[in-house]
Amino acid sequence: MAEAAGNKILADTQRPLHERSGIIWHLKIMPENGLEITQREHEAIFKAVIKRDAIGAKRAMETHLLSLHKRIIQATK
Repeated sequence: MAEAAGNKILADTQRPLHERSGIIWHLKIMPENGLEITQREHEAIFKAVIKRDAIGAKRAMETHLLSLHKRIIQATK
């Protein structure tokens, strides 16, 4: 999303973190249907951004972050 938005600084900052955490994420945190959930959440964010719907994009991002938080908490129990 940072790259699509043209935010090079955020994209450059986020990329190494994503690369380092990828294996652990998929082995420990991602539930069986996690890819489908994540895909739907990302699509909702992207659609709102394409529509230039700032409120919808904010809501979709909040939903995604809360879902992510919930999955991380569940994985650490």
